[in-house]
Amino acid sequence: MTLPRRLLLSDEEIVLERGLHLFLLLPTIVSSLLILAGVGAGFFLWHGAPLWFGAIIGFVFLLVVSNLAITAMRFRSTTLVLTTSRLIYRTGLLRHRTREAMLTSIVEIHVDQRLRDRLFGRGTLVVDVGAAGGTLTFRHLSRPREMLARLQELRDRPDLLKVSHIGETLSEQSARTSRAHLDQLHERGIITGDEHEHHARNLEIEETEGES
Repeated sequence: MTLPRRLLLSDEEIVLERGLHLFLLLPTIVSSLLILAGVGAGFFLWHGAPLWFGAIIGFVFLLVVSNLAITAMRFRSTTLVLTTSRLIYRTGLLRHRTREAMLTSIVEIHVDQRLRDRLFGRGTLVVDVGAAGGTLTFRHLSRPREMLARLQELRDRPDLLKVSHIGETLSEQSARTSRAHLDQLHERGIITGDEHEHHARNLEIEETEGES
């Protein structure tokens, strides 16, 4: 599922999106097909069975189909998005859960893949965002090495990162509005605690220089 544009910052751009690997759906699909095959066999073999037996078969059929549909929608609703500023993980149907990490706060990134994972093109992306954010682990990711390569490219090319908008926005506003905006960015998870403190110190320095 594509990340809604309203969740992006004004000058932020999507670099790459990756969802879960289709292999994750295989157990649910196989078990559902086996159950449906059994339901179909029961319907034809016991065609003259009582009405309650048909009701049970119909209920099981609806249950299996509903479970398969919900699993597929959950699968589609999970996505890992790399932008020019952040790494965003979003999942959930009715209630969305989001985890974010600023690219500037990432300390180390690597991919865990077994032989079977490499054959099927799936794996686990591990992102270390330091003491403040800990380690973020994204499992069952489709083509994780492509995401790793683009992440490393952005880290090695600071000119591609679009993080200057935070400083520009703060410098264009009054000191009071700047602090409020800075707090809002921190509450939304757009900037980390360390970045919040860094920009807050810069504001204090600018205020001191302005008064002098």
